[in-house]
Amino acid sequence: MRCETFLERYDELEPGRAPAPALARHLASCASCRAQAAALGAALAGEGGARLAADEALAERARLEDRVMAAVRLLPSPRRDFSLRDWILAGAILAASMILVPVGEYFARFDEVFGASYALPLSLVLGLGLTAYGALFVGAHLDEVQGFMDRRARSQP
Repeated sequence: MRCETFLERYDELEPGRAPAPALARHLASCASCRAQAAALGAALAGEGGARLAADEALAERARLEDRVMAAVRLLPSPRRDFSLRDWILAGAILAASMILVPVGEYFARFDEVFGASYALPLSLVLGLGLTAYGALFVGAHLDEVQGFMDRRARSQP
């Protein structure tokens, strides 16, 4: 084997991997190639030590990431819970507004200015507000409603 061929193939070897038998024979027989291989090995050892430390740090980071992600998968999914007191307070305000708006002083002023033509749109808006509130309340408490329905279904013959 020629020295140029040996150096090309030796350079293509991965660090730490044993050379092929033909390369090993040439390395044993050629002092010039042995010296160049030793110099290349020394240069790579200085760079390789830093590279090995960086590779170990990356491997440790990957292991840490795997452990963290495994722990995250065990956590329950986050939910934004509103207390029942907040829901009751919002519902009471909505119901009070539906009752008090037609009875209030503003209603009389609107009735004088617009006549009875705004009563239907106002009723529709307040009804849509109540419907939206009910939908949000049920949607936020769907798990509890489902549990209630399941218990009720089991209790009936």
